Amino acid sequence: MLRDFHFGGYPYHLTGRLASPSWMRHLCSMNLSAELTVSKTLQALILTPNLINLRLDKMVGEHEVIHRPRISDPNFLPLVSFPKLAHLYVGISATLAPLRVLLDRLCIPPACSMVISAHSIQVEEIARKKILAPIIHAISTCARSHFAYHIPHRVRLTIKKRYFMFETATYSDNPTFKLWLELPPRPVFPTHTLTMLLNHLSLPGLSQATIFYTRVNGVNIHAADSGA
Repeated sequence: MLRDFHFGGYPYHLTGRLASPSWMRHLCSMNLSAELTVSKTLQALILTPNLINLRLDKMVGEHEVIHRPRISDPNFLPLVSFPKLAHLYVGISATLAPLRVLLDRLCIPPACSMVISAHSIQVEEIARKKILAPIIHAISTCARSHFAYHIPHRVRLTIKKRYFMFETATYSDNPTFKLWLELPPRPVFPTHTLTMLLNHLSLPGLSQATIFYTRVNGVNIHAADSGA
């Protein structure tokens, strides 16, 4: 009986030819490294309720999926629950919009360790408050659930011109959380974007961490909040 599945082919093959509850419901680990939209990803994940480890790489956006009126329709995108999930990795590039939609449709246990890694993010997207705010809210909701379940031993915050990292560490097998955001080579993070990130990641219980490591280089952060 198949327990581990790694897919890197054409999206149609996953949601069409290969998709079957008869074998997918027994999977414990899944790695999707194909360029899948949120809708295609959810079509596959709804067949895998017993996953313990899930890795999603190369997620891409699509206009009809991220359009808000259709997102609000519960019949359009399924709500997927993973009661056994222990490790989740989400990798995305260029746009953060699919990440918001994905996190909104996944029921993730608070004991699940999470890594959210975004690369080559469009500066136009993170510079606009109306676009960025719901994305950061979706991420911080996951982080709050993580902190409510277990206060980490160590918290690491690193901010540079092109990088933003928020990471927790703990003893034994307790869950961890990591957020990594990276811009293309030339752009830098807008000040109001960093302010929004820090405000949303000021989580209850953060002060209870034994070690808090902070490194800030080449950026200016203040309390002002601007942005179109």
